[in-house]
Amino acid sequence: MITSCEDNYQILLYSFSEDLNNLISLESLIKKRGEKNVKEREISLSLKNLQHDYKVTIYEIGEKIGSAFNNWISMGRPRRLSDEEMNVLYSISQPRMSLDFAKKKPVYNLISKIEGYGAVLITLQKVQKHLF
Repeated sequence: MITSCEDNYQILLYSFSEDLNNLISLESLIKKRGEKNVKEREISLSLKNLQHDYKVTIYEIGEKIGSAFNNWISMGRPRRLSDEEMNVLYSISQPRMSLDFAKKKPVYNLISKIEGYGAVLITLQKVQKHLF
């Protein structure tokens, strides 16, 4: 999915499975009986005719990266969380972030991997050039 606002762009990549239409119950998911063999996907993007220089920010989240649900399961699925547990869960359930720079050029190539059920958000923010 790609959206834009003025000269900025957002690209959302996510794993998809036809089986998502037949979702299992939350109870079965909590018991870890969900789809286990979701393959890693490598996606190559070629962005053509960039009109400006862009700061590229990449946010990744998945079953092993920043998933509050999976971290809650690894805590033993407590029914109630203490304030300390909530703070720990919040601090470890953050997306992985990385930065890049895309210069104005005919083609900018970007390769992204999605492991299991996950998503990658890529933002391209126009870089303002300063006149000195």
